[in-house]
Amino acid sequence: MNDNNKTKEQLVAELQAIRRRVAELEQADQALKTSEEKYRQLVDTASDAIYIVSEDGLIIDTNESACAALGWTKKELIGKTISDIDPNFSVEKFKRFWESIGFDQQEIFETTHQKKNGALLPVEISGKKYKLADTTFYYGIARDIAERKQVEQELRESEEKYRALVNGMRDTVWVIDFDGNFVDINSAAVEILGYSREELLTMGPVDIDAALDAAAIKQLIKEMPSDEIQIFETLHTTKDGRQIPVEIQSCLIKYQGARMILSIARDITDRKQAEAERLKLKKLESVGMLAGGIAHDFNNLLTAVFGNIEMAKMFLSPDQKSYHFLESAGRSMESATNLTKQLLTFAKGGDPIKETLSIGEALIEMAQFSLRGSNVKLHPNIASDLWPVEAD
Repeated sequence: MNDNNKTKEQLVAELQAIRRRVAELEQADQALKTSEEKYRQLVDTASDAIYIVSEDGLIIDTNESACAALGWTKKELIGKTISDIDPNFSVEKFKRFWESIGFDQQEIFETTHQKKNGALLPVEISGKKYKLADTTFYYGIARDIAERKQVEQELRESEEKYRALVNGMRDTVWVIDFDGNFVDINSAAVEILGYSREELLTMGPVDIDAALDAAAIKQLIKEMPSDEIQIFETLHTTKDGRQIPVEIQSCLIKYQGARMILSIARDITDRKQAEAERLKLKKLESVGMLAGGIAHDFNNLLTAVFGNIEMAKMFLSPDQKSYHFLESAGRSMESATNLTKQLLTFAKGGDPIKETLSIGEALIEMAQFSLRGSNVKLHPNIASDLWPVEAD
């Protein structure tokens, strides 16, 4: 309709509609400006580096944190390709990487950015692919993880030192969880017990200690003090059935983020043998004291008997049979006297007194002593060329 034919009311209505449209456009423009200001404020105040990258791998926007991290000005960064700041990604590799990733799907990965001075910076990227007005963009937030990488490296080095120390120990070392299972062991445990590492990691203390069962080990874990070391002795059984006496030292530790038990078992076989030897020596000392007392008393009795024998011989002539019996008894008394001397030597802890003697004569004398009073006649047949011996 011709504007000349419009009524005044129609013109006013159209004018009002135009004004409303202009107001809406102004409002939309203001909202866009506000949104842009918020976006810019958010991007520029972010502590992490932010990159907006085109589909061709060109940086089309970034923030001050990115400039500070890499040492470039914003003007220098914009227009560079992704391969200019990331030696791990060529433009083609960058495109292939994002081809399989859907829009608005967050992707997190680690890479390395290169600073203006050539230094490398480890970063963690949180990125998305999105579309605006039929144009594809990539939005990436790069977080500096140099400190985290340093901590991880220190942890790895600490773990390596721990592993070297533990595996270098001659004692067996166990890390045990609260269910009573081995979660870590050292090389000595494998060597001493005869199981493979894989076998031991499917086992627990109850499998190598006959004195424990599942209930007992759980009770021990429950009662273990948090700030003390528990020390006790037990027996460990090897794969081939041998039993090894061990001294256990156990305490609570934090291992891989969880509370666990660290146990160190020391083979005390030598100590137990030494203790047994000391106990044996104490018993021998007691026997020696007893033997000394008996020897003194016995020696007094022998003196009286020996004196009576000598007196009896004085009333007999050498050709009488009784005289020979008394002589034999006298020789036996001499042997008994020597025996008491040996007992006294033993009681005082001295070494045996060895003398050179004929083994043939000693055997004949012992045989005659054993056969005295019997009707058995002794006819010894001992070689004359036997070597003499030193004996007590």
